[in-house]
Amino acid sequence: MTNPATRQDLEAARLLLSRLGVDPADLVTAGWEEPVAADTEGDERPMPTIREWIPVVAGLVSRSTAASYGSYWNKAEAEWGDRAMDTITASEIKALSEVVRSTALVRRNSRGGRNAAENFVAAVRCLYRHLENDGRLDRHRNPARRVTKPRRNASTRRALSNKQLAELNDVVASTGDDPELDSLICRLHEETACRRGGALGLRPRDLDREQCAVLLREKGETERRQPVSPTLMRHLITHHEERGTSDPDERLFRYANGNRITYRRYDYIFGRVQKELSWARALQVRAHWLRHTTLTWVERNFGIGVARAYAGHAETNSDLTTTSYVKADITEVAAALVLTGCSGEKSGNATTPTPSSAGPSGSNLPANGAPNVANPIADTSKVESDPCGAATQADVEYLGGKVASSRVDDLDGLGKECVWVYANQYGNIAAGLATGNTNGLSGIYYQQGHGGLTTFEPQPSVEGYPAVVYTNGGETSGKCTLAVGVRNDLVYTIIARLDTGNPQIDNPCATATKFAGILIGHLKGM
Repeated sequence: MTNPATRQDLEAARLLLSRLGVDPADLVTAGWEEPVAADTEGDERPMPTIREWIPVVAGLVSRSTAASYGSYWNKAEAEWGDRAMDTITASEIKALSEVVRSTALVRRNSRGGRNAAENFVAAVRCLYRHLENDGRLDRHRNPARRVTKPRRNASTRRALSNKQLAELNDVVASTGDDPELDSLICRLHEETACRRGGALGLRPRDLDREQCAVLLREKGETERRQPVSPTLMRHLITHHEERGTSDPDERLFRYANGNRITYRRYDYIFGRVQKELSWARALQVRAHWLRHTTLTWVERNFGIGVARAYAGHAETNSDLTTTSYVKADITEVAAALVLTGCSGEKSGNATTPTPSSAGPSGSNLPANGAPNVANPIADTSKVESDPCGAATQADVEYLGGKVASSRVDDLDGLGKECVWVYANQYGNIAAGLATGNTNGLSGIYYQQGHGGLTTFEPQPSVEGYPAVVYTNGGETSGKCTLAVGVRNDLVYTIIARLDTGNPQIDNPCATATKFAGILIGHLKGM
């Protein structure tokens, strides 16, 4: 027989029951029922099939995302419709992506189905990501995470030259059933670098007459205020007054009968452009080329920071996105056509001949007053094919800070260049052998002799090789273009584009010259 509980024992028991959240009355209840366990993670919910899950996700994403992924979801449904999503394997997803690649619709600008395969993998990943978010699938059991997306090919889009832009605008303004409308649309794209969605979504209330700016609403539900010229603002207002409704929230761009335009109008505009201009047909020029053109001009004249804001890209971690729009083309490497103001009230066509077509060549070099290259470097093949191999990352970081990335740009027949992009918005530096310029420094001296350059400054030799700083308009803080003659028929072109924050921004030519010395030292040793 146990001893009776003391007063202190009872107080201790009450305290323990209180901390456990137990009512003493429950201890004397006659019956006891096992409590029903709560569904904490949704583990008891059945795994949906592809067919059941697609409409759920379609209702969670934006309409544009659902439209982009819709055709790929249909392919997944046709293949695995009634299968539970946790029974589909990574190898099956990969296999179907290859089928999508091989059966992709072939167009003039097709990439062998690579983009179709990439989009299919992205669409499937979207389905499984929402399954993870719902707690129905552990991320380590997600088969879509283990499928590598095909690497996207570099875009063939680039900035149009002044001549090309003028020809495009002439076609738009002189052909079609509504050239006034089409010219206004293209002018908006050329001044603001907006996307098609931004133009189509423009409303009368988005026109700020006092500040001469427009509010653009574009992909990702982003908004940005973009300044425009008084001329463009005046024509936008006139367009609304003549064709618009009284509702300030209705779409701005409209046909003469008052109906609003759609994406099909762009097909009509650039279908005409491609029909009339052989180069536009060969390049498959569309509206997005105008965005590349404007952003390139802004970056060349005002730096990557301003170009990023102009593009509407995020404030952080977006320099790589912006640089995909502003890669250098043959005109910069060869000192040929350079954009001089596509977004201003005045415009003009550069007519300076390129160095590759100027003056004598071959055994007649040097010419036009250019210095002789006394010790030509005969074998430059390694750097011609792999321009990024001409310097180590440590070499580049020694010049201006940590390197975020590098890429190779193919300069449309004038050779290849490597672009090293610095972190922390420090800008970039590019270098390449201009193999398409067979006149070397003589071509640049020819341009100077014929008034084609706005900057021309011969420099002290670099590692014993003659050099010159030059440009054809677009001089701006932080930018320097340096050409070093490594043979009489070949120059090594280095372009420093240093941005705000870079300690060398006030002397970019010193950076370019230091880098040239490093590059030529490596080139001689190859």
